[in-house]
Amino acid sequence: MDPHFDPALLLLAGHLVHDEQSRLRRKLLHVLAKHLEVPWLRFCYEALEGRHRKWTEHPVTRFLFRWIFAYPVGRYGDTGHPMITTDVLDLLDAQRDLAIAIGPCRCRVAHGRFQHMLETDMVIRTGTDAFQRAFPDDYRVIDRDEAKRLIQSFADEGFWHMVFVHCYTGDGVNEYAICNCCRDGCVPFLLNKHLGQKGFPLLYGEHVAHVDANACQGCGECLDACPWEARYLMKGLVCIEESLCYGCGLCARACPNDAIELRRERPRPPLRTYQ
Repeated sequence: MDPHFDPALLLLAGHLVHDEQSRLRRKLLHVLAKHLEVPWLRFCYEALEGRHRKWTEHPVTRFLFRWIFAYPVGRYGDTGHPMITTDVLDLLDAQRDLAIAIGPCRCRVAHGRFQHMLETDMVIRTGTDAFQRAFPDDYRVIDRDEAKRLIQSFADEGFWHMVFVHCYTGDGVNEYAICNCCRDGCVPFLLNKHLGQKGFPLLYGEHVAHVDANACQGCGECLDACPWEARYLMKGLVCIEESLCYGCGLCARACPNDAIELRRERPRPPLRTYQ
């Protein structure tokens, strides 16, 4: 890497580029993959959950961490939106020329915690080229049928899908990765959980969960499954706070009584603005 090269300047320049296929955006994504992502994920995890968590417990250092390390990345650099399994499968079906590769979860590589399966990071479109060039021994090309089988297996293991967007500027999709996330190790999720939507903004998924009061038995399975803490029990029935529902679909999978309906009520991310 050129010692005079400043990744921060490339990040700013990349944000001003509108075309997903532009050479500048592709270069930026490669730099992110090879040089920036894992160190940033490791630092953020240690600051939130690891050995340096006292930093984010103090108001001053928490403020600095939020505005220097968290918010600029989530707002201008890299963020994700949950997507239910059927929509991920449709995304894979939508483009027959979609380049796909699978490799190790960048969050779990960064912090090395938890015994979940490691090969859950699926890269698509420009992400495939960027991550394969950055880590040729870690990412392997797969066909669409294998990708769909893997997505279903991740859902069966209890992961939720988070589709990541790179330098979104308001036009075009620029989705480059389908991460399959857990609540204890996903660093963007933990940033949002600790700092809130104003500290590390995520994009809402298209769906909102609704409860069928006639079918709900108040068993609480969906409360345990929801990573966003968007539901609560009232008079023996589950209620949902819609503003906290990101539309991941875990609650519907967990409900033994088929009492949860996922309704498509939001625009397709990332066209939804940050809240």
